[in-house]
Amino acid sequence: MANPSTGTTDFKQATSTNVDEEDFASLLEESFKGRGDGKGELKENEIVKGTVVQVTKDYAVVDIGYKSEGQVPIQEFGLVEGKPNVKAGDKVDVLLESRENDTGMVVLSKEKADKMRIWDEISAACERDELVEGTIVG
Repeated sequence: MANPSTGTTDFKQATSTNVDEEDFASLLEESFKGRGDGKGELKENEIVKGTVVQVTKDYAVVDIGYKSEGQVPIQEFGLVEGKPNVKAGDKVDVLLESRENDTGMVVLSKEKADKMRIWDEISAACERDELVEGTIVG
């Protein structure tokens, strides 16, 4: 609002809102719902889509649309010519094991997501009475 005595605008009054801390917390939590796969709130033990944002010596940092990024052990991506088979920008499917561990990190696994997907494909083939080819490795 303009202050007639000084000709300046009182920004504190002009920009003030009546949002208390509880409203802010609920708005913040609501903003995190529906992120990730577009189907709603991210749930543990489900496969989610993510984007690799950084690759370190030990981990690939993956953004799954949650409030913090998760880490996937680099060995879960395999090696090609001695180098990790992953780079920043890659889209990956990962299993959301835990939204927060004891250190506050999101726990993700590409290896477990791959195994779940393969098992789902085998189960679907079985339901359709289809043959499944495989190799016994153990």
